[in-house]
Amino acid sequence: MAKVVIVDDHPAIRMAVNMLLKQDGHLILAEVDNGVDAIAMTKNNRPDIVILDIGIPQLDGIEVIKRLKEMDADIKVVILSAQATHHIMVRCLQAGANGFISKLDDLSLLKTVLVKIGKGQLYFPRDVIAGAKNAHEV
Repeated sequence: MAKVVIVDDHPAIRMAVNMLLKQDGHLILAEVDNGVDAIAMTKNNRPDIVILDIGIPQLDGIEVIKRLKEMDADIKVVILSAQATHHIMVRCLQAGANGFISKLDDLSLLKTVLVKIGKGQLYFPRDVIAGAKNAHEV
């Protein structure tokens, strides 16, 4: 299973994601609540996957995605955010995220997303992927 860093400024979300992923045998390397620590923990721990909220303090999620991908192009980034507008999803995809889940969705969907991105697939709504490709921005 995957080595994971969880980044969210809400302790209850971090705890829920941690418990869900541990049930599937994933190893949680770190939990952090801001973008600066997300970069540091990723650099120090070399996870396979980062579960990332967009609305985090000190360094926003979009910038974190870009920096993580610059550090390691193979790292998988899954966005878990309450900001689930089409525009935000496109920006995440353009920045290099591999998947996007709304916090309004059933959290167990995260298991499906991790399987898909593990196979090299993206997990975004079709219109987000099509829109980003049509705009030649991906």
